[in-house]
Parts: sequence; structure tokens; C-alpha cells
Amino acid sequence: MTSKDSLQSIADRITTEQGHIDVLFANSGIGGPGLPFKKPASASGDVKPTLQEWRDALWSVPMEDFTQTLHVNCTGVMYTVLAFLPLLIKGNERRNPSERRQRSQILVTSSIAAWNRTIPHNPSYPASKAAVLNLVKTLSTKLAPEGIRVNCLAPGLYTSEMTAGHSAVKEGMEPDEDGALPADVAPEQRMGGLEDMAATALYMMGAGGAYLSGSVLMTDGGRAGQMPSSY
Repeated sequence: MTSKDSLQSIADRITTEQGHIDVLFANSGIGGPGLPFKKPASASGDVKPTLQEWRDALWSVPMEDFTQTLHVNCTGVMYTVLAFLPLLIKGNERRNPSERRQRSQILVTSSIAAWNRTIPHNPSYPASKAAVLNLVKTLSTKLAPEGIRVNCLAPGLYTSEMTAGHSAVKEGMEPDEDGALPADVAPEQRMGGLEDMAATALYMMGAGGAYLSGSVLMTDGGRAGQMPSSY
């Protein structure tokens, strides 16, 4: 997502093999620099850094690493859209106006971190996801007259490399297992899993989501309601 040549190469290949696309899903992202979710093995409870520890950990990170988070999570989305826009236009050109069929769509993954005001360990990540959210809105306005829809997924805690070892997960349980999280972390008391994300994405890409345009769908098990946020 951070190489224009790579993006163009993929777009060229799809142009040759398929000639169009109906959906572009910009889902990649990185967590960026910051303190890890994992707690020391010797710790009995949740370990929170002091302000000085938080400052020192982030100060030790090069500025370029902070910027890299925005480069992947926001700039990468923008240039992915630009690379595949001609294919989305071709997708609309194949559409039979007499049939009720969804127009081409760009689906982007942001995060509830875009609204969260209490993520102390990693400020580059919520900043990048807030930028993505604004990008989705502006792209939706820009592309709507051309018949291309832009929508957004805003997940909460999901099982992934970024959340591996999260300190809130109860010992001996899988993160997406019922009861794995305290209710004050997520009222559904678990992380989202592969089935949650796949079903939500398929809804937005399929006939059920054909009337979505400029929408942001939060899928977080109620977590955003457990913390100060601007949502």
C-alpha cells in the first residue's frame, strides 16, 4: 500500500485479467510505535505506564516511525483508491441500469480509535484512523456524482496480530471466546472474530448494503460506550 509501483502493478494485472472491479476493500493497517499491549509475565494485574515511562518510550522512537503509521494507514488508502479508480469506473460501466444492482464501492477500515480519547500507549494509531475517517467522508462526497460509493468499517477489539497478548483477555481463554473480556472493556465480553468481520464486510459489499453511501459502521461489541469518546 505504500508503493505506487506495486499498486499500479496489481491494478494493471487485474485490468488485463478481469477488466474491472466492483469492490475495493482497503483493509491493511499497522499499529505504529508505542508501548505494547503485553504485560510482564511476573505481573499479577494490568500494568499501566507512568506518564514519564510513556513519554520516554515514545521519545525513543524516531519521528519517521510515527509518520510511517499515517503513511500506511491513511496515505496508503488514498493511493490505493487512486490506483484502482479506473477499474471501479469500469465496474459501473458494466452495470445494467434496468437491474437493481449495487454501484461500485470502496470499503475502508478505520477504527473506533478514531473517536477514542483514552488510548495512551500509541497516539499515532488513533491519529491515523481519525485521518482515514475524514478521508472516507471526503472521498464519498467527491465520488458520489460519479456513482462510486465509499463506506467505512470501524472495528473495536478484534483478534489480530496487533491485539495479541492484550492484558484484558482472561488467562487461558481465546480472545473471541464468550467471557474472555470483562464487561467494562466490551459489553459483549469478547473480542470480535473472523466470522464477525467477514459477515459484516459481506453485508456491506452485498445486496444488503447496496443503499449504503458515505456510511460508517461501528462493529465493536459496545466498547466505544465504555470510554470517553467523540462518537
